[in-house]
Amino acid sequence: LGTRFQEYWDAARIPLRHHYIICGFGGIGLHIAQQLVASGYEVVIIERNPNCRFLNTARSMKIPVIEGDASLSTTLEVANIEKAEALLAVTGNDIVNLEIALSAKGLVPKIPVVVRNQDPHLALMVQQVFEFESVLSPTELAAPAFAAAAIGGRILGNGITADSLWVALATLITPGHPFCGKVTQDAAHSADFVPLYIESNGQEIHGWDLLSATLNSGDVLYLTMPANRLDQLWRNAPIQLISNAVE
Repeated sequence: LGTRFQEYWDAARIPLRHHYIICGFGGIGLHIAQQLVASGYEVVIIERNPNCRFLNTARSMKIPVIEGDASLSTTLEVANIEKAEALLAVTGNDIVNLEIALSAKGLVPKIPVVVRNQDPHLALMVQQVFEFESVLSPTELAAPAFAAAAIGGRILGNGITADSLWVALATLITPGHPFCGKVTQDAAHSADFVPLYIESNGQEIHGWDLLSATLNSGDVLYLTMPANRLDQLWRNAPIQLISNAVE
């Protein structure tokens, strides 16, 4: 029979570019959508269950919804995946999330993908094998961290230390970034991260100079932090993805 699509209410147009695609609109998907919309981002929902209890909430938020199988390329193309900023696969089924992520990468290899996985240890293995930007476990994270992983910077890797998931990432300092204008040591203390180094004007800043450096617009800060603190990167203002600003 093929895949059937149903877009709810004609007024809700699917964005043409710079939007975030959320696949799976359960509780986590809903909260991620709320976080992104509240921060000024456009969102598209893909949900295969026409009886999903949160669809009325999506309508009230004026979020376009595509009814279909997000693991199929035709469904992702309807969501304009070629121009999307990132895709989040957050259904309640780990295998389905993996299939969605692989389909997305097959269509757009450079698109950042955040994948939900129930087992934090398996999540790390999945990320290492398939090289997704981030594979996160809801047992470790609140929904804001999933959203932050999509918009907060380029995820470089993660690891589990003392049963805590840590994420290494690079974040571009923009004028609206919560760290802009702050001394690195002060920002690290308030946001609970470990600075690794800064790229500034074509040079790298390490060691004691790193801690005393002021973070200016255009700098790229490399850091590692607990995954459940990722929302610190975008709590005060939307953060620009590294992939959109630095080639």
